[in-house]
Amino acid sequence: MEIKRKLVVALEAFLEPIRQRRAELERRPLLVEEILAAGSKRAHEEASRTLEMMKEAMGVRFPL
Repeated sequence: MEIKRKLVVALEAFLEPIRQRRAELERRPLLVEEILAAGSKRAHEEASRTLEMMKEAMGVRFPL
């Protein structure tokens, strides 16, 4: 049983900063929206670059 208690203590110590961050984000929903919007923009930009590289590698060009 002692090993289980040590495991619980270690897990609690590991999870505490995660729980604190979650609580902070829960209090600041606009910050969450900003983070998600920035991540979405970055993902879109990266996907666009990847798609352009793929088109170039395959020799595919579509007229606009």
